Amino acid sequence: MQKRYRVKLTSEERSRLESLIKKGKHPSASVTKARMLLLADEVSEDGRRTDAEISASLSLQKNRAERVRQAFVEEGSERVLERKKRETP
Repeated sequence: MQKRYRVKLTSEERSRLESLIKKGKHPSASVTKARMLLLADEVSEDGRRTDAEISASLSLQKNRAERVRQAFVEEGSERVLERKKRETP
């Protein structure tokens, strides 16, 4: 099955995600999503991994990689890496 949402990171986005992973001062969910985006990047030489391969390497549910890719394509990297703000405090 062909991927619906393709992740193509620019060099700035890629370096930002790599620095986010290396610093270690971010929530674990953000670090996991950053790793997922780096593995799903089609521009890189080790890209073109399937969702099953990404999920297996990060020990996640199978559909999690597709949901993160969809959010990245539709809403951008800020939406993926940051938590959604509550509408009512």
